[in-house]
Amino acid sequence: GVHSSEVWKGCLLPVPYCQNPFVAECDCAVVQMVNYSQAELPKSFSQMRSLIKLSVITGELQRLPNATGVHHPNLVDLEVIANRLVELPEDIGSLVNLLVLLVENNQLRSLPDSVGELENLLYLRVDNNQLKALPESVGELKNLFVLYAWNNSLTSIPEGMTALEVVDVRHNDIMSLPINDWTNAKYIYAAGNPLCPYDFPAGVQGRCETQCSVDCPSVRLGNGFCDDGDYVFERTKDIN
Repeated sequence: GVHSSEVWKGCLLPVPYCQNPFVAECDCAVVQMVNYSQAELPKSFSQMRSLIKLSVITGELQRLPNATGVHHPNLVDLEVIANRLVELPEDIGSLVNLLVLLVENNQLRSLPDSVGELENLLYLRVDNNQLKALPESVGELKNLFVLYAWNNSLTSIPEGMTALEVVDVRHNDIMSLPINDWTNAKYIYAAGNPLCPYDFPAGVQGRCETQCSVDCPSVRLGNGFCDDGDYVFERTKDIN
């Protein structure tokens, strides 16, 4: 097929007759691929204008196409997890409908400034990457309520993000946090940073307490979605 067999096998919600009322062809609303074998998506992927969710779980993907924000204006959920992603498209901020951005367990060294333009973003995961900083623009994410950024090399967190309820920045190099901005925070995990011990507001859970599993902070216990990547991460960090 025009989009490659891997992409079409991953299509969970085909959209027929999308571009021509007389020809059934070439669009999908939900694509979910596991163990994707290529460094990039096929060029024809830009034709999937009905795409709502893209999920690439484990594999070799290194880059998303340029103009992703232009070609997929309806995207609300973007997940590239445990691949070899080295960068995000500069225009990712054009995804004005995006609610969820999950790019954990990759090789990201930075995020584009345009991430701060994702004004509807609710959930951001960048844990287990090689980030030394988050762009200051992320402070403009007024609706973000979950930030997972553990296991990087961050030295600070931008001010703002005033709607945050859950923050996990464990195992970085952070000296202080913009606590005064996070008046809605219920869980703040900061163990493994030089800021500890730290004066957290009363009522906040997590704090500098070591969690029983690196990839499962206590807020997620019991939901069946936690996997302990502590040993794997430590080995990866040693190699890098």
